[in-house]
Amino acid sequence: MASRPPEPIGPVSPESPSSWLHMLRRGDGALQARLEDVYGTDPTRIEDRRGVLVRLLDEFLQAHDDTQPVWIVRAPGRLTTLAMHIDHRGGYLNALCLQQEALLVCRARQDDTIVIRNLQDEFGRRTLRIGQPAPDSPLPDTQAWLSWTNRLAAIRDQRGDRHDWVYKAAAPGAYLQFMYAPDQAARGMDAVLLGDVPVGGGLSSSSSIVVVCMEALLAINGIEIAHDQFAHHCGVAEWFVGTRGGCGDHAAIKYGKQGHLTHMRTEPELLLGGHLQFPSTHRFVVFQSGIVANKTGAAGQKFNEKTATYAIGEMYMRRWLRANHGRFYEDHWAKRDGRPDDKRVFIADVVEHLDDDGLYGLLQAVPEKRTRAALRREWPDDHELLERYFQSHNEPEHYALRDVMAYGLAACSRARRVRDLLGSGDVAGFAQCMNISHNADRVSGITREIAARKHVRDRSLPFHLQSGDYHCSIPEIDHMVDTALSAGAIGAQIAGAGMGGSAITLVPVEAQEQVVDALTSSYRTPTGQPPAHFVAEPCSGSCIL
Repeated sequence: MASRPPEPIGPVSPESPSSWLHMLRRGDGALQARLEDVYGTDPTRIEDRRGVLVRLLDEFLQAHDDTQPVWIVRAPGRLTTLAMHIDHRGGYLNALCLQQEALLVCRARQDDTIVIRNLQDEFGRRTLRIGQPAPDSPLPDTQAWLSWTNRLAAIRDQRGDRHDWVYKAAAPGAYLQFMYAPDQAARGMDAVLLGDVPVGGGLSSSSSIVVVCMEALLAINGIEIAHDQFAHHCGVAEWFVGTRGGCGDHAAIKYGKQGHLTHMRTEPELLLGGHLQFPSTHRFVVFQSGIVANKTGAAGQKFNEKTATYAIGEMYMRRWLRANHGRFYEDHWAKRDGRPDDKRVFIADVVEHLDDDGLYGLLQAVPEKRTRAALRREWPDDHELLERYFQSHNEPEHYALRDVMAYGLAACSRARRVRDLLGSGDVAGFAQCMNISHNADRVSGITREIAARKHVRDRSLPFHLQSGDYHCSIPEIDHMVDTALSAGAIGAQIAGAGMGGSAITLVPVEAQEQVVDALTSSYRTPTGQPPAHFVAEPCSGSCIL
């Protein structure tokens, strides 16, 4: 098993816009080979990307002269096929890079201004300063960065502009200037951006913008980040937007391989478990619900609440481990010296150490639910830690600790099985894991059997067949999942973090048309929306062309 991702394909040197256009229009051999490395050899796809790149360069020349070299940067969307919500708990991702992507043409400026035009009509042109706003004092660590970005998010809430896409573009520059390279005056860029990753579809449209701007600003400023640390820094940078996730999306975007799923974990360190080919007998078909999951609005509150629920549940987990598996706990504590105390033992570590009986025993040590007041009474010596968890979201009625921890433990168990499932060609086993995973997120159509697995009422089941309850779907996507399964899909689940977005279906090639027809007639047509689906064909990770 590899411990590091493969190094990216080396970029083509920056050229003037007119030189890029000349290479694209004449079919330059080196550039053609580069495009095939990234997108595959399908001539229709290559021609489509050529057309988009020509449009971007033409638009850039309408606003800027042809005197300076420009970089062309790309960052794809990502599709996590199995194992949602666990990247920041040490779980394995099983993701692929989508053909849909964010593309950026940019050149360096001599000041710290970013002038960026998004060619999607609803977004427009923005101008911002990397150094503004600035923190009142230096940010020595990620906790200081977290506190500062929380304050910025609160200010944006008061102004009513927290949802502006520009904060995704601003995040990498602010991170580089105030956290990663504070002694170097960051240079900005003139840029034109075009993305076709569906917004709010659970396909990482937001993270693709963060990654593409990070790639661009690193090149412009001559700043190096180790290849295997790139995703981590992007994940922390995106906290600037106001969300509190891990770096799994960014890792999937950066380290993907054309034609493969990427099996990897990102915590406590990046570990690449391999690039896995999926059997050609099946396809991942993604159906968009048309309902946007707004990560800076109510959906963001829900995501941050769930992350905090995990963190609180892990407090009980660590206490139980110290009492019942002290040697294991102390070994992990010691080997991760230097990390925060609450980032030394992960849920995924526990799954790899305990058998099913042990996992059931751990789960019983986690209370079903707790309010903030009850937590403050129970953990008086951990007041500061609890308040840090609380600050990212509004106070809920209670934290559903046992249900969320059950999900995390079971999902980590399922995710680590994927390498063996695909290695043996067990597509049905993979599909079963998808369906159980969706039932954890399901909010409607909950049968007695599904409820029993959500709340772990039958301890005779192998633990990975429990779902736990993460509760981040919506009724519309539950309906899409059920329709797809009835029409011939063998697996289906919500995409991404949830609260809107898309449904992923695993479909035998021969059933693809009937599943598309069923979802179109039962969901898209009654809601007055045109059909919106695509086959997810893996391409390479983010890079500079």
